[in-house]
Amino acid sequence: MLIQSAWMHIGAQTNYLASSTSTATKNDTSHEIVTPKESFRFKAASFAEWLAKVPDEDVKNEAFGVEIGKKRLLVNQLYLSKESIAPGEAASKTIFLKPAIYFSTKKIEKYLKKAVKSGTFTYESACNAFNKVLDVVINISNEDTSIFEKRLTAVSTDAESLLNIYLYEVKLDR
Repeated sequence: MLIQSAWMHIGAQTNYLASSTSTATKNDTSHEIVTPKESFRFKAASFAEWLAKVPDEDVKNEAFGVEIGKKRLLVNQLYLSKESIAPGEAASKTIFLKPAIYFSTKKIEKYLKKAVKSGTFTYESACNAFNKVLDVVINISNEDTSIFEKRLTAVSTDAESLLNIYLYEVKLDR
């Protein structure tokens, strides 16, 4: 598989920092402001070459645009595989690589679509946010993400928290 071989050369490691939040206080000590702090670092790679090979027609109806549609196709190729149930059977089963990561992107996408419709997010800010999520998901496909997956699983029912993890707790080193 072309994509798998392109990602195999990346020897990035996950660095989990001890604290996931930093606390800054105002003059009045009774009020505390908690700001997210980067907790996960991964190596980033360019996948522009692969994206250029995907015809725009394959993703022309994508809600967040052509570029994001191409990245979603790459995510599906990296995180999903079909396996035959039995030799000679036409039926197959889908196997999810890192289901916590894959399904978090689905929840975030659904959340952002609803947020754009309700006016909570502008279309541009939703595209930017989802683009970063997909960049992270693509870059960590071959990494040891067990701690990151546990973090996602801890808030898996809250799409906004999942989005905040990708936006504020993950850094890609380019």
